[in-house]
Amino acid sequence: MNHHTMPVHGFPIGSLLLLAVVGIAIVIGVLLLRRYLVGPDGLSAAERKSLEGGEAEVLAMVRQTGGPLPQPELSETVPLSPYDIASALYQLERRKLIERRWDAERHAYLVYAR
Repeated sequence: MNHHTMPVHGFPIGSLLLLAVVGIAIVIGVLLLRRYLVGPDGLSAAERKSLEGGEAEVLAMVRQTGGPLPQPELSETVPLSPYDIASALYQLERRKLIERRWDAERHAYLVYAR
């Protein structure tokens, strides 16, 4: 028996290699599809349609930051009134698109994208 085709737990190595290649191709395909479906602002087409203007702006800013964003910094960055930002954050939390956690050191909420 050739050492390249010796079975591993009952499977020929060629089959295991084929399964690994197919698995990697699926993962790459999913990542490319997600990138295609999610725009550079971090929003999907469905989110752009379903979110109100302020909600979309806030979510895009949080996602583009790539990490937690202090709520006061969000208020300085997004050109909305404090009321509109608070309303957008509330709606995004209800939809489970963001999460806010209190940061005692900063005395402010940190906004995380989900």
